[in-house]
Amino acid sequence: NEEIILEGAVKKSNSLLEDGFVEVRLEGTNITNFGTVKDGGFSARLRLPENIRANHYQIFVRAYERASSGEITNEGISYEPINVRQVPKSLDIALDSQAVSPNSELSYSIRVLDQAGENINSDVSFKLILPDGKIKSQEIIKSGEARKIFFAKNDSPGNWKIAASTAGFTATRKIEVGELMELSFKLENSFLEVTNIGNVPYTGFFEITIGGKNEIKELKNLEVEA
Repeated sequence: NEEIILEGAVKKSNSLLEDGFVEVRLEGTNITNFGTVKDGGFSARLRLPENIRANHYQIFVRAYERASSGEITNEGISYEPINVRQVPKSLDIALDSQAVSPNSELSYSIRVLDQAGENINSDVSFKLILPDGKIKSQEIIKSGEARKIFFAKNDSPGNWKIAASTAGFTATRKIEVGELMELSFKLENSFLEVTNIGNVPYTGFFEITIGGKNEIKELKNLEVEA
């Protein structure tokens, strides 16, 4: 926790306030503390929580005297500005799903989070990593930006990764890309061309109709089209 130390002198219109009390408060919060005025001077502390929101604040300072009856006899109020900055604390990758089918999109965002869990506008290094560990793509993106990845029909199935880094922080998230078995057919000059447009070797049967006649064919381990 950060601590603010306030020190000062308290004056009446014609002299120093010798003894009294002081109240300090961070405006817009419930952070308050009290101290005493001794020989015209005071010292007070405000302890800021670790998760305080970054903002421009005013510190409220009130010095006062109190009679033996408890009645406040003199008081003075002052304000001091203070700026609480964003401090990066973590890096977060948000996905709309951890599993995706080929020929579809995945939405994601990468956020640099400050002490209050709010996004810090900054640059982030992004990498999309294939199941074999090779880098599919990489770029610099803006934190907090909503983005999409399109997975083609023939993209490899398995555990992909999004890896991000910035300001000494790193984060990774896994994405499970499903398997797709799909064929395309092309008939040219009485020759039937069969292409595997999925992402796994094709083993199975398919049915074709040529000249009004149905035929069932079998394929074994037809490799994915490069």
